[in-house]
Amino acid sequence: MKCSSKECTLLIFLHTVPALYDIELAFREDAPDKPTITNMLFGKPLTAHIYFKRIPLEDIPEGEAEQEKFLRDRFVLRDKLKESFVKTGDFFATSGVPRVEPFEVPKRFYPVVNIIFWLTFTLIPISYYLVKLLFSGELLYFSIGAGIIGSFFLLMNKTVGMSEIKKGSSYGATTPKKTS
Repeated sequence: MKCSSKECTLLIFLHTVPALYDIELAFREDAPDKPTITNMLFGKPLTAHIYFKRIPLEDIPEGEAEQEKFLRDRFVLRDKLKESFVKTGDFFATSGVPRVEPFEVPKRFYPVVNIIFWLTFTLIPISYYLVKLLFSGELLYFSIGAGIIGSFFLLMNKTVGMSEIKKGSSYGATTPKKTS
């Protein structure tokens, strides 16, 4: 018996996870800073609006036709949530979905500790070996080391540049107009 990838995935989930999560992520279109990797790396404030819906696996139908209808209904609901957010800045204003009280996640110091650790763990040895290569008198070795680091920097900039919205896909480019 042949099963579709969706059915196989659900069969695997039945024995490993208690629920699936439907997640809708949105950023205000009128926000001063767009949600790009560059803006996050520069520490610009970004506000993400996230809608979570926990779906117990018992609530997911077993038949293929029922699963397709279930998924289609989920996608229609998500489209309504997104359209409501784009028009009004609120997931619940026009979507027909019952309002859920929002909460804000408090800031933590762990990310700062993580960044300091990895900067120390990587930059000190790299700087040490580059300075050692520079003072060794072997300009060729220093040039190779600096070239590797420069190449990494250029590739990283290229990767970060790919997150720019203006360079992304045009899929879904026809968004509903915002109403005041």
